Amino acid sequence: MIRQAHEHLSGIIRSMELFRTVIDKAETVFDDKGGFPAHYVGSGKYKPINLQSDAGVSYIRQNGHIEIENSGIEPRSMGETYKLVTLPLKLVFCIDKEAVEGDSAYSSGLLFATLMKKITQSGPLLRKNIGAEKTLFDVISYEDRRDVVLTEEFPGSEVKDLLARYTLASMEIKVRTDISLSCLEELCNEEQY
Repeated sequence: MIRQAHEHLSGIIRSMELFRTVIDKAETVFDDKGGFPAHYVGSGKYKPINLQSDAGVSYIRQNGHIEIENSGIEPRSMGETYKLVTLPLKLVFCIDKEAVEGDSAYSSGLLFATLMKKITQSGPLLRKNIGAEKTLFDVISYEDRRDVVLTEEFPGSEVKDLLARYTLASMEIKVRTDISLSCLEELCNEEQY
């Protein structure tokens, strides 16, 4: 379910055709200089994410622990148990303001509104893909103060500010899914019901 949620959100972002680089799953990696966003490339190695990519970059990372609690869904069969799984994610994007319609002081707000609409309306598609009873995408917060986003994404690191032409922002998203424990283990799809 975790992989599918990351890939689902990345697919929405790719469909907008604004970002040259879309990374499904990133994480904060630490070295002797502090933390930085990176993605796993295999063999125990990570590649730092370049936020100033000319055509724009976006990535999704887990933003806290996954919560699992009892669901209010009634079981369909004997022995079936439903859980409410909440996956906290953060979408971070950096894009040239000219790439966003209406290049202005409100560029990030326009992009946020578009992303929020596409993300919140896409819950039923992910629900079907993972065989869940219910899936909701809640956009919890949005941040476009560059200094705040840089501090959150590069903890303990001294980072020079990005060029002024870039919009840097982040969105906190919670994916809430009511799903059968058996589907969590076997990745059910709707046809099995």
